[in-house]
Amino acid sequence: MPAVLTADRIRAYHYKVGRMIRPFQEQHLNPASYDLTLGPRCLVDGEEQLLNAWNPVLRIPPGSIAFVTPREVLLIPHWLVATFNLKSEYIFKGLLMGIGPQIDPGFMGVLTCPLHNISCEPVTLKFCEPFAKLDFVKTTWGRSVNLDGITTEDELYARSVKGQLAAKDGESMQLWPRVENFKPPLQSGRGSAGVHGSLGTLDSEVRRFRRSLRWGGFGAAVAAITIVAAVATLGAYSLIYTDGQVDGVRKEAAAAHAKVPVERNPRRVKKVVEVTRAP
Repeated sequence: MPAVLTADRIRAYHYKVGRMIRPFQEQHLNPASYDLTLGPRCLVDGEEQLLNAWNPVLRIPPGSIAFVTPREVLLIPHWLVATFNLKSEYIFKGLLMGIGPQIDPGFMGVLTCPLHNISCEPVTLKFCEPFAKLDFVKTTWGRSVNLDGITTEDELYARSVKGQLAAKDGESMQLWPRVENFKPPLQSGRGSAGVHGSLGTLDSEVRRFRRSLRWGGFGAAVAAITIVAAVATLGAYSLIYTDGQVDGVRKEAAAAHAKVPVERNPRRVKKVVEVTRAP
């Protein structure tokens, strides 16, 4: 039956599937979740930044949008689903995570997390320190899927393509698309430079309006029109932010992860499939 995993099950499944969370650190294991730590690569209002031991602080200005990556590489087996969200301390500071928090079964790679600072003060995060948490839930995959004769990931997907991967009641099973695995967590380039926080833009327009009061009636009217246009763009910015169209320039995508190598060893991946019968 579906159930949220407690710490003992998270630890056990992590080692059983061949390292589900990489790197795995015991101090980040909670009673029923696991903490994700801040990785080196991030974008703040379209500007790429690289965090390290000498530059460990990420500052997100008021009204700004940041895209961050955890340090951890995830290999989610086909019988688990993961959900993630910010740690409560950052939510109380006015930071929101702007995407659906579900990680589908079969996902492999590094997450990209969009963060929006809706407060009036900057919010800071630190390199290698926890900022979000993962919860794991067992799915209905369980032992109901017919896995007879399947021993590798390739065989699993081959049977799915042929429509021969079915549960006991005959319903066809759907798998996570393999082409979505190990994609670069941040795709930098011209496209990403256009993602900015609309509240920060509006704030600058308000400041410009205040200065315009010194210009006289005509100058103030022009500035007021500019502010109305800035407010009108709020919906457009929100659409760009929520529909996932962050960067379509895939050819200019940077390397997947600067600090955490992605292991593509087929033997490692095979271990994920060997336990698809859901212990």
